Amino acid sequence: MLEIKDLTVYYESAIAVNNVNINVGEGEVVAIFGPNGAGKTTLLNSISGLLYERSKRELQRGGERITILGMIKFNDVDITYSSPWDRIRLGIALSPERRRVFPEMTVYENLLSGAYLRRDRDKIKKDLEFILELFPSLRDRLNQLAGFLSGGEQQMLAIGRALMTNPKLLMLDEPLLGLAPIVQLDLLERIRKINVERGTSILIAEQYVSPTIEFIDRGYIMETGVITIEGTKDELLENPQIKTAYLGI
Repeated sequence: MLEIKDLTVYYESAIAVNNVNINVGEGEVVAIFGPNGAGKTTLLNSISGLLYERSKRELQRGGERITILGMIKFNDVDITYSSPWDRIRLGIALSPERRRVFPEMTVYENLLSGAYLRRDRDKIKKDLEFILELFPSLRDRLNQLAGFLSGGEQQMLAIGRALMTNPKLLMLDEPLLGLAPIVQLDLLERIRKINVERGTSILIAEQYVSPTIEFIDRGYIMETGVITIEGTKDELLENPQIKTAYLGI
């Protein structure tokens, strides 16, 4: 479904992503693990088109020069230089790092904002009901301002808003950040449910290898902009380097 080939991203002269090759198959749950500053967010922003859009704005106002090289394909369509909204129409959605919900809008308004480009009203209603069944606490707070939700509820809302685009590929940037361990596990169970019940492919960028690794099919380790290790869940779990550096075994 998703193929990234030789992707390199420069901020001015600094390399944030260096010759990265990854892929996500239909129905897969794939993770990109790595510490802060590894380039995970830059990678996801490149796939979503946000980085390309930012690079055009920076160029227009003479700001920081951003260079994107390589190729990004989605269902055999080259989207390397497509707009973010075109990528949404193709079926790519991003739940961003640190949630970034609209704090002065209600939960209901936040969710509906995810369906902004859609016109299939009946399907929108069905998707909304699925999200409220998946995250029941949001149903109880539909008319509450999003800024007053807990961190876990805001993360659920950010994921729900992304799901309202009706994605084929759902990308999650640091979904476990700032959450208690028990909340992390609960959220991962719900993410897996999205994959199983809707067949949605999922790409997770996360620094918490444990417990995320138990919920994935395949994964990549990214360090200083470079993919250093890749493999299936079992291969990663058996890798001595990952055991020592990321799992504390």
